[in-house]
Amino acid sequence: KNGVNLPLKFTYEKEKLNNILNRLASEINVEPKNAELIISPNDEITITDSHSGKKLDIEKTIANFEKALESALKPNYEIKIVVNEIQPKVTTQSLQKKGIKELMGAFTTTFNPNNLSRTNNIKIAASAINKLMLAPGEEFSFNKIVGPRSSAQGYQEAPVIVNGKLTPGIGGGVCQVSSTLYNAVLLSNLEITQRTNHSLPSSYVD
Repeated sequence: KNGVNLPLKFTYEKEKLNNILNRLASEINVEPKNAELIISPNDEITITDSHSGKKLDIEKTIANFEKALESALKPNYEIKIVVNEIQPKVTTQSLQKKGIKELMGAFTTTFNPNNLSRTNNIKIAASAINKLMLAPGEEFSFNKIVGPRSSAQGYQEAPVIVNGKLTPGIGGGVCQVSSTLYNAVLLSNLEITQRTNHSLPSSYVD
């Protein structure tokens, strides 16, 4: 007759909520796009535009969801998803400020693409240094940037020079990437602080 207060406790299935938010994230998330410096065959410099990205913050959205459950007995309530803006690492403005107006130096070597293991090694090493931006006064280390040449990094067995002889070894072909870069740097008139030469002459470079 006098009424009894029956407090209600709301619960939810965390796995289902995570699945819903992950599906939502696939529709919302956009990777940021870095600006790129492109050199044309005529040595003209152009800079592509950078774009910010978006990422659904699942952890904070769940926190908002749980907070909304506290007021779930109200006629109307809303749950706000949290979306963060992700800035690109390289912006159009930052590239423009560098004032790069011309090609400083270039060098080309050739290799046999039918040698699959060696080609694979060249591709991995070249990808590591591709699009790298070096600031004035900054020092570049090939070994530091490319990292260890091991099978764990995807490198395969190909001929390497050991004690003056060609011997099968992990990472064969990487020296062609460093030699090609070295010659481009020489033509760019940049200072070489340290180098190590081949023990044998290479067929692909003087």
